[in-house]
Amino acid sequence: MNLSNVLNPGMRGVFYGRHSTNKQEMDMQQVSVYEMVRKYGCTIEKEYLDAGVSAKKNKVKQRRQLMELITDAENGSFDFIAVYNNDRLARHPLEHQYIRETMRIYGIPIVVSSTETLYDAKGDIIA
Repeated sequence: MNLSNVLNPGMRGVFYGRHSTNKQEMDMQQVSVYEMVRKYGCTIEKEYLDAGVSAKKNKVKQRRQLMELITDAENGSFDFIAVYNNDRLARHPLEHQYIRETMRIYGIPIVVSSTETLYDAKGDIIA
């Protein structure tokens, strides 16, 4: 799917980033997301960063920033979510399903900057 069918100029997005250890950084994820968003004429209004939080060891509900993002999505605080890669959101298939279904209900698309695609089951590689 072409993201121009999803992202329109002026849309307000948020960035969700996560890395597993305190020895890692979020820079590459942020640069990729901001470049993609700029390309489509959108903006990132807030960042939700789960730094040093393993998605294998911490379920969705244990990740403070991801839970805040879900609450803000429910309140309609933004138009879309941008992530660097699918695995930043989840590592377990049921968690991917939960996130996708929740955002579908709220009408909020999730876009993946590394592939410039919509976050859907076609792109899953579970590791």
